[in-house]
Amino acid sequence: MYLRKLQRFLAAMAAVAMLAACSDDDDNARLTLEGTTLFVEGWGVTATMHFTSADLRSISLNSVPKGWTIEADLPTGTLTATSPAEADREQSDRSGTVSVIGYTMSGKSIIHKLQVGGVSKEDLVSL
Repeated sequence: MYLRKLQRFLAAMAAVAMLAACSDDDDNARLTLEGTTLFVEGWGVTATMHFTSADLRSISLNSVPKGWTIEADLPTGTLTATSPAEADREQSDRSGTVSVIGYTMSGKSIIHKLQVGGVSKEDLVSL
């Protein structure tokens, strides 16, 4: 009987110690994009944007516009967007909104919206 109570007491103490030792890793988690818009000049052209992060487990992209290739590299803090090839322009989106999602160590998410768009020199107006 005494041994059973001691085992329960030790198990309870171990649980309390484990909970007390855990900190909320999400308190320091962050994801900050260099901007909110990434323009690519021309068809089949690649542009890069940087981001900073802390305490993220992974990063993913959702809602990538049709025909675009967009990648996120967490270790280097780089987003790379390639517009569709000119031959595919009729079947591709010229622009769109991408969800950049960082996942914290506990699985929570930090979401940013990034506008991507292809522009040509004709689209740019000189002032």
